[in-house]
Amino acid sequence: ANNSGWCPACASPENIPHLFLLCHRAQEFWSTLGLSVSSITSIESLWNASLPGPSIPNQKLRSTILTVILWNIWKRRNALVFRNEHETCHVALRCCAADLYLWRHRMQNTQAKVCLEDWSTFLCNR
Repeated sequence: ANNSGWCPACASPENIPHLFLLCHRAQEFWSTLGLSVSSITSIESLWNASLPGPSIPNQKLRSTILTVILWNIWKRRNALVFRNEHETCHVALRCCAADLYLWRHRMQNTQAKVCLEDWSTFLCNR
């Protein structure tokens, strides 16, 4: 395991913005998704960024989608650190899609279910 405080992918100091936005692996992931994060400097600003893909009717659903994406970036990093697995961006996007497809069952209304299903399909096709 990596307890050095350095990014396992590029040996830069590992902090939250680096892990999720600045590391070349994170940028490659966002780029595969269809989003340039070069102008995004904080995780919080993702909530105001224009996301590629199906429209998102409200902030709760935006939070759900972004949480799934960030969670899978974290899991991709851990696959590298703990198992020395170089998971591709496409595999990580499929994992996001599978999570959203599963999470749609927790949604109370049809619009929310359809949004997460649409995003799941969108991510599968990246």
